[in-house]
Amino acid sequence: MPRNPSRGRPRHLDLVADYSKKLGEQPSKIDGVTFRIAVGELTASRASLVLAGELAHIVYSDPPWGPGNLMYWRTMNRERQRPSWDAFLGTFCDVAVASVRPGGHVFVEMGLRWVDQLAAAMSARGLREAGRWTVRYGSPLRPNVLWYSGPGAPCAPDGMSGEPMTSHVLASVATPGALVFDPCCGRGMTARCALRAGMRFAGVELNPDRAAVTRQWCERWMSRSGA
Repeated sequence: MPRNPSRGRPRHLDLVADYSKKLGEQPSKIDGVTFRIAVGELTASRASLVLAGELAHIVYSDPPWGPGNLMYWRTMNRERQRPSWDAFLGTFCDVAVASVRPGGHVFVEMGLRWVDQLAAAMSARGLREAGRWTVRYGSPLRPNVLWYSGPGAPCAPDGMSGEPMTSHVLASVATPGALVFDPCCGRGMTARCALRAGMRFAGVELNPDRAAVTRQWCERWMSRSGA
């Protein structure tokens, strides 16, 4: 069998290369709502690209939790080199702080073991903790934390999990046309909840296959909406 030349190589594909032929320079339009997705390593420049000069009203993300989980997702992307958890967390926090507008909301799902490190890293960059809730993840359900910084969010997600939790949280701070940014958008849970709430979405995702799921859902939603 011929050797697959892509096997073992990281799969990184940027927004412009992936979508320029279909979308040109403009984001996809969905009844006045937009979505943009950049594929590749989370960097300040890639976040800036996908935000297109705008600051997000809301940052909501479920990034990797700790070095083991970070390595798992790199392995899923056919990478072999062990990444630095501290470097990743620093980049994630830098991007979150730089991407949210003054008075905006930042929500981060994080494992119990790592949430204090997240809070310290955010605080060192000027983003103070305003709250945290004990929520659930996985099957069977296990506890984790939803960390928050912002002016206040009238939500009560304690004990919630998955898409119902994300939908509840985003709906509590939603305004029509607001921009929601997810620096590690995965298969698009944040995107789905944001668009359904009448907001716009921008995201970055390392893995092209997972990013494609997000894009395809957004496009189907656009088609059903008749845009």
